[in-house]
Amino acid sequence: MKNKEAEKILTKDIGITLSEFPNNITLKYDEKEATLTMELSAAAAGLVKDKFNMQDDAAAFEAWALIIKAEADYRKKDLKKIVLGVKGVSNSDYNIAKPSNGCLGRFLYRILKFKEQYGEWFDLSDMLKGFRDNFISYLSGEHEFKNNVPVGEAETNEYKLWNKGLEKYVEWMFGTDNELKENILGLAKDTIIDRQLPVGLYEDEVKKDNVVFTGGSAAIDFWALDDKEKVINVYELKTKNKMVGVLTEIFFYSNYVNDIFVNQKIGDGYGKIVKSKIKNAGKKVSHRNYEKLELDLTNYKVNGIMICDVLHSDIIDNWEPLIKLMNTNGVIDYSNIKFELELPKVKKSSPV
Repeated sequence: MKNKEAEKILTKDIGITLSEFPNNITLKYDEKEATLTMELSAAAAGLVKDKFNMQDDAAAFEAWALIIKAEADYRKKDLKKIVLGVKGVSNSDYNIAKPSNGCLGRFLYRILKFKEQYGEWFDLSDMLKGFRDNFISYLSGEHEFKNNVPVGEAETNEYKLWNKGLEKYVEWMFGTDNELKENILGLAKDTIIDRQLPVGLYEDEVKKDNVVFTGGSAAIDFWALDDKEKVINVYELKTKNKMVGVLTEIFFYSNYVNDIFVNQKIGDGYGKIVKSKIKNAGKKVSHRNYEKLELDLTNYKVNGIMICDVLHSDIIDNWEPLIKLMNTNGVIDYSNIKFELELPKVKKSSPV
């Protein structure tokens, strides 16, 4: 169902057309200030029990802000600023404390980083500025933050992967097929690729009660570290899955890797990170090459790479200006790889 009110504002007031702007986001336009206000629901910010995933249309504010601004700039429309707010919450809903859940913590991190990197045209409502400042005060406290680590190898059984879903299977193909590695990803055969890198963050100690960013199964699809070029490639894969949320995911994952493994801090002078180490306990267990990320990566650059066989219509219609705008952030280099794969026929269960 289309968001008719938002469609009217985008088309008549700003002069751009989007095909599928979500109903859950409210838009307001100030013609005098050439400012578009985008208001999310409390669920999209992680402030109520029933939460949206960050890649869902209703929560992916980074994606919609980038799409709208890139389209407006490309068409030379007068849109000076996009301001993000949240409906139905108040200043008291987040004070200077550990976020009440990992979705809220991740949202606070996302608004912090997005405002830092795109502040020339992106701003926060007064309430969200208060949230951000409270989050910075929390990060600046007497804490050290630690990431969660892989506890074993990613799935390698072809039949189980196929049954887990198409994207899990294609991730495995890219990680194990040298032709795909060279011809599609543009990497040397000996480049190590690994899958499902956890992206949780915890206060002081990695345990459930200390979660700051959602842990559990939250993970980067796959990644590659190039020691020669001193580059970490972070890949977000979409297979037969047209989502604007791919932009939000690659933004979060790339910044996470840059902050946790390269800078070892979240911001300038606050949020000290202590990279977690693998504890083997004498057992010979593979940990998805995580040991490479334990090393000193101070001089490494992070590339955020979307790898998609199809793109959402609101992305593909204006892809080059969108990537150009994304790359004004001054931190991460973003790109997209378009691919086509002929998938094998795989049975639903392993042969006896």
